[in-house]
Amino acid sequence: MVIISKNITLGSLNLITGDPAYIDQTIIDGDYKESCLKIIYNSIIEITGFKITHGSGDTDYLERGDGGGIFINMSDGRVINCHITENDAWGYGGGINNNISTLFLSGTTISWNHAKKSGGGMLADCYGDLITFDSINICNIYNNFSEAGCDIYHPNTSIPLNIIVDTFSVLQPDRYHIEAMFETMPDSNYLFSALHAKAVSTESDLYVNPNGSDSNDGLTPLHPLKTTAMALSKMSVNPNTNRTIHLADGVYSKSTNGEKFPLNLRSYIDIIGENEDSTIFDGDSSTYFLNGNSEIRNYSINNLTMRNGYGMAILEQGILDASGGIILVRNYHALFENITILNTSAVFSGCIRMGSCNQITLKNFKTYNSTGGYGTIRIGNGEDPYGPFILDTINLINCRIQYSMPSPQGVWGGTGGGIHANGDETNDSTILVNVIGCEIVENKAIGTYPGYAVSAIDFGGGVTVNLINSTIGNNGSLPGNNTCAIAFSQHESKLNIYNSIIYGNWPPQIVYGSSYYPEDTCELHIYNSLIEDGQEGILNLNPNDILYYDPSNLGIDPLWDTASIYPYSLSESSSCINAETLDLPPWITLPEYDLAGNPRVYGESVDMGAYEYGPWVSVKEYPNSKFKIQNSKLIEVLPNPFSYGTYVSYELTDNGRLNISVYSISGMKVRTLASNIGSVGDKGSFYWDGSDQQGNELPAGVYLIRMTMDGKELETVKVVRK
Repeated sequence: MVIISKNITLGSLNLITGDPAYIDQTIIDGDYKESCLKIIYNSIIEITGFKITHGSGDTDYLERGDGGGIFINMSDGRVINCHITENDAWGYGGGINNNISTLFLSGTTISWNHAKKSGGGMLADCYGDLITFDSINICNIYNNFSEAGCDIYHPNTSIPLNIIVDTFSVLQPDRYHIEAMFETMPDSNYLFSALHAKAVSTESDLYVNPNGSDSNDGLTPLHPLKTTAMALSKMSVNPNTNRTIHLADGVYSKSTNGEKFPLNLRSYIDIIGENEDSTIFDGDSSTYFLNGNSEIRNYSINNLTMRNGYGMAILEQGILDASGGIILVRNYHALFENITILNTSAVFSGCIRMGSCNQITLKNFKTYNSTGGYGTIRIGNGEDPYGPFILDTINLINCRIQYSMPSPQGVWGGTGGGIHANGDETNDSTILVNVIGCEIVENKAIGTYPGYAVSAIDFGGGVTVNLINSTIGNNGSLPGNNTCAIAFSQHESKLNIYNSIIYGNWPPQIVYGSSYYPEDTCELHIYNSLIEDGQEGILNLNPNDILYYDPSNLGIDPLWDTASIYPYSLSESSSCINAETLDLPPWITLPEYDLAGNPRVYGESVDMGAYEYGPWVSVKEYPNSKFKIQNSKLIEVLPNPFSYGTYVSYELTDNGRLNISVYSISGMKVRTLASNIGSVGDKGSFYWDGSDQQGNELPAGVYLIRMTMDGKELETVKVVRK
């Protein structure tokens, strides 16, 4: 319903009878196609006694999906005795978006609304205008969700918002529930009064299961909540101790359990999945997953797969999701460990975007099949253009970035590539990126760097990158682009390479410096590393730049073990084995294990690249597995590795109950392939499409197919999904 330049009263029978029963009997339903009510251009309107539901936001004004229930722009509105519920806005303001308008709220309940951007309940986006809550016929606002200000988002105004409600989500809301900003800096520009809380803040860990219920207390695995969003809303924050949200295995998405992505992260609250490969966030190709919104600190996210994420960036319309997976702005001391992100697409960052963040660590963090973005992982003060310039330190430890691609729309849709970091050489800002034990392989890009598409690591002014025991291989470009694996330029940008392999990329391997700004000098230092073609594989564009190329460096083929399940590990003939020294700078701390889970340091030295070669290479046993891996005699899996599906064949040598199941490398059963009575000599073959028991596609990785007879293990073989 659209109201343009009108002066009217719109009411149900509640208006003349006062009977509250008429509210839920008189429904304005948006059918998830538009805002339920759009009030625009100098309208003066009173709305009384309606249920306003199933709106998805305005698609005409700015075309960004604001105001799922009510979108009011440049008008004067009064909303009395309404229920605004179950609206889901693509943009800002799930229940109400108030833009350059005067709004009076009386006896109205705003609940169970969702916005992919800010203000799940309402966006009080007023510039000198006024929002008034009736202090007699009091409103209720609770259980709304969004990436910031889940119940109320109040930006860009010096006028305090006086929030008077009967029931709010909690009695002591923090920035998770009410986000109040003055211009670009946090400010307490609101007053708050509530008589009751919808939920008592929980001072303990909570448990979530996609088969649970958000009406449960969530205090035990037997009474779990249904959504992570509700758990985040219920938890109280204690700076003295972290609390944990425990996620059971299963798929969390809007389409399966009603999950409210993107989740609004909170300080001192950890989110831990049961198993990385079977605790799954699915964005339904419509949204991203996590938002760390301004001044979030001291938390961790562990043991998750995030798939099918999507992020848009339409600058002129104010849509700035800009990441297919995770957005962090001014976050401090956070750990993302044992995370797989796959099949994401976005404009600014295919996977994760970090701005003005410090001490963020990505550990055992894998990204596959990211499309678009100016870097799958994008780092820098430029990602927080209004925030203070600070020292950013980002650590990538045992991470893998693979199969990133540019946007089909070209440069303006995202250039692709691995890591992009950019500071600001005109300010006292320095970004330090430590890339340790990582593998950046088989990514493609299109060009933005002068004349070059940068496929692996691209960074600019005020950035120092330390590349340590990492492998960068077989990265390139789409046809028609000059390319390189690594490029950096501008004032005070530095690259230090230790114990790493850079090989097989479209040449040159490294381009640095700028012929346009010869006064902006860069530094490149390479120690104990393999660079394809040696110094001939490095192109310098500024003769004033500094290069140190250690005599210990190699320029030959690293002889990767391409037949291995880790095709960028070292074969026994590689000159990279025992080619390094442990006499490293004191600030370098190598992880305990390499990217395959083997000891990182073996003997008196360390190998080049992301993998350590040792006696375990010839042993058919996977580290940390509870199953012994054998040479297959009873089971055959072809093809192996596989991308889309594989055939499993078996032969029985005994009678009994046969079971063939697929396990993750941690020992979690993900699929039963066969369970039947068998006899000596029986043979069988069946196709496995790479999905779990629920039919969900499993991420790339290593799996174990275990064959038992009457519960006794006969064989376990290793299979790799690419």
